[in-house]
Amino acid sequence: MAEFEARERGNEVGFESCTPSANFSVLHSAMDLYSRELNVFPVLKPESMRILAQLYPHAYSKGEKRPYLLQPLFTSRMHLCDEFCLERERKNIRKCPGSKSGIAFQDLFLGSNLGVMMGRTSSNLACIDCDSVDAFKDIHNEFVDRKLDFWAYLTSRGGNLLFQVEEHQFDNHPKNQRSDIEIWGANHFCVLPPSVHESGVIYTWLQDHNPFSGKWTSGGAPRLSVKDLDWLGIDRSHRQINLPMDGLPTWTCMLSIPNQKILAGVLTQGTRNSQLVKPAYEIAALIVKGLISEEDGLSALLQSASRAIPPYPENKVRQMMKSALKKNGLTTSREHYGGCEKKYIWDQAISFAATYNWGSHGRTALTDQAVFRACCERCRMDSGQPFRASVREISELANISSLKTTTRATRRLVARGLIEFDQKTTGGVFCYVFGKTLGFGNDHINTTCNTSVVTTKHEKPISLVSRDLLDDIFGKIGRVSRICWEYLIYHPEDTISKLAKNTKLHYHSVYYNIPRLIQLGFVSRSRAEGLFIGEDLSNDELLVIAKDLGVLGKTHERRRIHEIEREIRVNQALCQKRREVMKHVKSWINIEETERGGFWE
Repeated sequence: MAEFEARERGNEVGFESCTPSANFSVLHSAMDLYSRELNVFPVLKPESMRILAQLYPHAYSKGEKRPYLLQPLFTSRMHLCDEFCLERERKNIRKCPGSKSGIAFQDLFLGSNLGVMMGRTSSNLACIDCDSVDAFKDIHNEFVDRKLDFWAYLTSRGGNLLFQVEEHQFDNHPKNQRSDIEIWGANHFCVLPPSVHESGVIYTWLQDHNPFSGKWTSGGAPRLSVKDLDWLGIDRSHRQINLPMDGLPTWTCMLSIPNQKILAGVLTQGTRNSQLVKPAYEIAALIVKGLISEEDGLSALLQSASRAIPPYPENKVRQMMKSALKKNGLTTSREHYGGCEKKYIWDQAISFAATYNWGSHGRTALTDQAVFRACCERCRMDSGQPFRASVREISELANISSLKTTTRATRRLVARGLIEFDQKTTGGVFCYVFGKTLGFGNDHINTTCNTSVVTTKHEKPISLVSRDLLDDIFGKIGRVSRICWEYLIYHPEDTISKLAKNTKLHYHSVYYNIPRLIQLGFVSRSRAEGLFIGEDLSNDELLVIAKDLGVLGKTHERRRIHEIEREIRVNQALCQKRREVMKHVKSWINIEETERGGFWE
């Protein structure tokens, strides 16, 4: 009967759920969703959690939904062998380590529930988690009325809606005391059908909103734009979801959190005027920018003033708003603290790299510079310090084939005080901060994420397709050739000595590489003007050069190999943790069986 509880409950509340056979097994669902680029993983079943809660009550609790392992899944997925692995097996005559018994994807899901990670590892997957039937019905109807696509399934208490966001991942928004709705978008997981809840209810997909229906037989979850979800209170400038506090109108999500608390709270005598002034000026900024009407802004202030003890006079509130609207240069708090004109710490590091004497590093100067710029990019991607700097991530950004080369370069940067080791994550990844040599300190800064791309002084904007092609080609012919070509595109030079001086490269290195660049078509020699000119090649021309050099696809292949290595490590860690858990569970089951046998004897 437990198999049909969720379906019957769905029909009772007005939703038609799939039959149990349409949900398939946990393994089948996991493999299908993995092929749609979702980050799925095994979660402990309720019966295992009950045993662990009895054995270790300080570490586990009954009814808890817990994966075997969580932290590595924030940055990487599990490994499931594909055609790329089979091709490597045929080439190397050796099986993929991720297909070994116990470590294989299929083995790790035996006897487990199914979980999925929210955020960028699942292509910006987001979930609206409703802990009551009424909340689920309201959100479901809101999406349907707005004609927004989604996946949905019934849980033990309510239901969940899943979708992918086109622009960026969401920040999490836990529920407050009066709300039954939570929004998960980053570093949080949800349990998916056909998992089993502690109560015995099986999670089931809704009939017309599931990955196995005719409309979604392939591809990821429905993709929605941030603009489609503005009604949820999305703050696009900070890349997060803000729902208004209890009792406040929806537009107040545009205010800072402290000002929202002032409007939602109860002011006392002696602080009424000084506290109301703060949201008044920010509301005035929204009115001036045309984001809200003056009537709405004044109404929110009057409501807050009326709840004060004693109530604050209405005429003083109107005078306060009138005075705020007359002030010049009004800005919201988010514009003030998160403006694009701010000098980010990674920008400061890039400026330092442009003026630093890399020649003092000797023969490793170019490698060290490339690794340092890769650290700047990692800092930008992590929105500040400390930043992750695993060997594989830095190698991919610096276009270095050998992991040993990257490791040695990182150690040299640490020795010279350009970067400093900060901590090691539980997943084994080293985190760094910029060193004292840079001159701006190494405070832990968490800034608004900037979408700019790290470029050198003479580097042109390059599309993603041509960037891979350039990495393929210059990974073969060298970093000196790339610096010379990118400089000559905008600054033609008449002699090699001038080119070497302006690019701060060794003369003999430039002298050796220029003829090869001319031969490949990256540089031409203008006899009329007597200049070396860099040619702005198209993607088709770069494709021909990469094929002639025999390096086409090398960058993608190296990136995929690094990705597989990270995925296999996740499988190995999951396998080890799963064995530890199952060992405790089996020992408890054996003890219970022995006790029951002794009782009956």
